[in-house]
Amino acid sequence: MNTFFIVCMVIAMLATLLCLGRMVLGPTLLDRVLAFDGIVICTVAMMVLFSVHWKTTLFAELIVVIASLGFLTTVAFYFYLSQPETAEREDEEVRDD
Repeated sequence: MNTFFIVCMVIAMLATLLCLGRMVLGPTLLDRVLAFDGIVICTVAMMVLFSVHWKTTLFAELIVVIASLGFLTTVAFYFYLSQPETAEREDEEVRDD
């Protein structure tokens, strides 16, 4: 069990580092949003691994809260990015007049 825990934690940490790299180097905002979502997922996975390894349920509420906040943040970014760029259009109309 101990070796399995260590291997899983190393994999989760590597995945977090890869997502952090994508977040810094991502060419588009969508890449950065998806990288943030990956970091949240890896963080939740590491917390689940700690909870199972220590045989405790103390992290259950924290896991749910962090997973929910990550999901809601991703939905909020998608909603923000899907909005038409009305402010830019209004600026162009004012300049044309």
